[in-house]
Amino acid sequence: MSRWIPAIGLEVHAPIKAAVKIFSGGLSRTSYDAVNEAVAFFDLALPGSLPVLNKRCVEAGVLTALALSSKLNRCSLFDRKHYFYPDLPSSYQITQHRVPLAYGGHLKFPAINYSNDDTSASVRIKQLHLEQDSSQIIPGQKVVGGHLTLVDYNRAGKGLMEIVTEPDLSSGSEAAAFVNELQLLLKTLSTSDEEALRVDANISVRHVDDDRLGIRTEVKNIQSWKSLSKAIDYEIKRHIEVLESGKFVQQETRSFDKHKNITLPTRGKGKRQDYRFMADPDLAPLVLEGRDALISGSEMQPTQANTGVDVDNLRCKLPELPMQIRARLKDQYGLSYHQTSLLLNEEGALEYYCSVVSNIEHSHYVLSSQLIFSWVFTELWSLLRKDGVTFPNSKMSGKTLAQLVLLLEKNNVARDKGLQVLKRVYRGDSRSMLQIISDENPSLTIDTTELRKICLSIVSKYPIQANEYRAGVKAHLSFFIHKVMAKVENKYNPQEIRTILQDILK
Repeated sequence: MSRWIPAIGLEVHAPIKAAVKIFSGGLSRTSYDAVNEAVAFFDLALPGSLPVLNKRCVEAGVLTALALSSKLNRCSLFDRKHYFYPDLPSSYQITQHRVPLAYGGHLKFPAINYSNDDTSASVRIKQLHLEQDSSQIIPGQKVVGGHLTLVDYNRAGKGLMEIVTEPDLSSGSEAAAFVNELQLLLKTLSTSDEEALRVDANISVRHVDDDRLGIRTEVKNIQSWKSLSKAIDYEIKRHIEVLESGKFVQQETRSFDKHKNITLPTRGKGKRQDYRFMADPDLAPLVLEGRDALISGSEMQPTQANTGVDVDNLRCKLPELPMQIRARLKDQYGLSYHQTSLLLNEEGALEYYCSVVSNIEHSHYVLSSQLIFSWVFTELWSLLRKDGVTFPNSKMSGKTLAQLVLLLEKNNVARDKGLQVLKRVYRGDSRSMLQIISDENPSLTIDTTELRKICLSIVSKYPIQANEYRAGVKAHLSFFIHKVMAKVENKYNPQEIRTILQDILK
């Protein structure tokens, strides 16, 4: 057993999905065509410009708080956090320091160990608050006396949700799993559309016999879950080495070098930085409506009118959340946490898988959910990744894959041969599925029982044409072939259909 216990807390900055920025009319996008193309007067702190709160940003924060089971403050406040840096034109950031939008709550996430035992972990949420983003510093070319620094203000003023956790995490991989789950939650809620969340990690290590948290270091602005995992594990190892050498860990801010996989000091925190927080005089208190049980502070009587954000109405709009989807898929299909995580994390994969399952179930033929998962997420996914295509843009629909898998299983086609058939159908082979199966497996006897039933039902549906064919109007055979082809799509060879119909119409 290790003598040292790590404790990790995270500060996750999630850009809010909204048409405009949180306090201005500047366009809010994930990417821009040119630098400084979406900048409003307030973003540049021009004299006379005033902030106007974007209701959509508040709704995104409330929805996220509800999904995290957080308590909402009926009346929250905006503050100015003062510091000077070129990416902050006003020399202060509008945030929620005294009374945040929400506090408390938790997020449960799968702690996957890739074995047969699926486990889950839970992290307590300390608070969720709204704030504005800063602009981007772009290092420029060398000039006399130093470097030219450029600033892109497109990002300045974008709405952010900062989600702060308690120090409940204990490793880099666990922190990465938490951030991945949080990102999936935000995507499900459609409250953030950024692929990478920016994370600050607070890391400390304490002795197993000491209940007090150790001195922490903060690794700032980590932009991928892989970097997060590596940065935290490096810091834990560094802390332990310092402590075991008899020295003390210095409280400081560090950055992560993703090329060397190490952290480097940026500035010390021996003295607490004075941000000179003050209430923002240009923004009224943010007041929520509703009788929701998770709203606290009902005794407050603010003088300002509320924002028109109805918490009860937003709760009704909560979709099925990732952990709820996992539980449903586990109960319904017997899929593991690992399998459901793959389906949830890959764009359109869950919808595609459910489409395949539904089409197979409609055929009244029983196939293992694990077998179907393997065809979707092992065989087809490998073809999609080679082409750089997502499931929604796949050339093979869920219905087509279901038909192919049914034919392969009904005819006991070996897996390697079936994979060759899948590749040919995926690449747009003009032959029918059965013809491809037959050509790839010359010794295989194709089961045409289902096809014969379909042909019989079509013939019985058109008795007049059937009698006329038997009376000598042989052109009606083409009529029946087209009807059967329309029914079975591209599953069967037209020649096979012709042969069966001729036998039925004798």
